[in-house]
Amino acid sequence: MRMRTWARAAVCVASAALLVAATAVPAGATGRDRTPPTTPGNLRVTAVTPTSISLAWDASTDSGGLNAYIVYQSSAIGTYGIYQSPSSTTATDNIGVRGYTKTYWIVAEDRAGNVSAQSNRVTATTTPDTSPPTAPTVTVTGVTESTVGLSWTASTDDATTPTYRIFVNGAPAQFITPMAAPGTRTTSVRHLTPGTAYTFTVRAADAAGNLSPPSNAVAATTLPSADTSPPSTPGAARVTGDMGCGLFLHWDASSDNVEPASSIEYEVFVNGGVQQIFVGVTSGFVYHSNVNGLNTFAVRAVDRAGNSSPLSNTVTSPFQEC
Repeated sequence: MRMRTWARAAVCVASAALLVAATAVPAGATGRDRTPPTTPGNLRVTAVTPTSISLAWDASTDSGGLNAYIVYQSSAIGTYGIYQSPSSTTATDNIGVRGYTKTYWIVAEDRAGNVSAQSNRVTATTTPDTSPPTAPTVTVTGVTESTVGLSWTASTDDATTPTYRIFVNGAPAQFITPMAAPGTRTTSVRHLTPGTAYTFTVRAADAAGNLSPPSNAVAATTLPSADTSPPSTPGAARVTGDMGCGLFLHWDASSDNVEPASSIEYEVFVNGGVQQIFVGVTSGFVYHSNVNGLNTFAVRAVDRAGNSSPLSNTVTSPFQEC
């Protein structure tokens, strides 16, 4: 019995030794990877265009392999990072805006989530727009007692669709917003004095504020008129339909001592500025999507001699942007 007990004890010891040998950590083995990648080097700007900035950097290394590069960018609107492929050492930021400045830096991230130190920082600005649009060519298309119609060829610009500024006798008179379609542009310069000579020029402007050279100068003399009496004030301006971002506005017709009702113009004012002009009608659909909150509307009548009535009563409506 005693011999069997010692034999059994020897077997247990031998089994324990085998278990220890099987579970022991081999020499040179490690735990979780806690070593970050090397820092991306030599971050540099490789190209700048009017709307983009391109970058390049020297690759990082990591024993367990890279997961990604994170390209950080900081500008006037804030700071954020964008993940890049670990196999790439270049990136292009398509900003889409001229003359815009950003600062960049990069870190490398390995597959265990370790992040390298930050690279050097570089700052770059997209190419500013310093080229003005081409000058338009202007012609006179019509004359009344208080208006002159103008037409001009569309200007071209290397960056944006131009706006236009109308000058009357050298002084700025009207601002025309961009029109996407190519071809001719037209406008009517209003509220001129009857029987008076005027000179008109047009200049194009791009989004950076560059002004084209002045167009050719054209001259026109408004038709004479003895009418100095304005139309009556439009009455009972009222909202008859409201759709949140648009409405129907109605008013009672004005009368004039010379003009028939069909010739009276109505200027619809939205928040103090003329937004639409209707001729010979007493209702119009007014659409306005730029100002949220409470908006004000009023109407003024104008005859062909340029005489303007007082503003109608004011009505209000809460608009929402569509």
